[in-house]
Amino acid sequence: MPTGRNRQLTGLERTPASMSWLIKRRGTIAGWIDRGKAQLKELESNLGEWHQQLAAIDAVICIHEVKILNGPIPAIRPRKPRMAPHGLITKFTLRYLREARGEQRLTTEIAMAFARQYGIDLAAYTRDEIVESITGALKHLEQKKLVVRYQSASCTGVGPWSLADVDQLA
Repeated sequence: MPTGRNRQLTGLERTPASMSWLIKRRGTIAGWIDRGKAQLKELESNLGEWHQQLAAIDAVICIHEVKILNGPIPAIRPRKPRMAPHGLITKFTLRYLREARGEQRLTTEIAMAFARQYGIDLAAYTRDEIVESITGALKHLEQKKLVVRYQSASCTGVGPWSLADVDQLA
């Protein structure tokens, strides 16, 4: 009696690689669909609750003494919570470049070191979001003339950087 998953599905002692790949690929896609259905079910549940909350607020707005003059109130997209407390990214970036002792460091290198040191959840924030945050800190530090950019300002900002003067921040 066959014991492996592919053996149970095909009844063969050795499943050909092409069929094995197809079985695995189909299983993966079916898993995506199952996960999507579960997320959709949760989203539908949340949507119903949010619609009730919106209707309750609309009812209160209708009876409020101050009236809305310019049509419906526009939606506001919720923002992600801060990746780190205010100023932490800039302080880390400065410290990281200080520890480099004048050597150039890439924006992505600084970003991944930040993510590792502070345990940034890579499921919650994409690599690009982390790099963008570090780039913002570097641009701010560049305006203060604390760091030097080694690529054109028209570039994406992911190039090499270093402290403007190693002795300046010792």
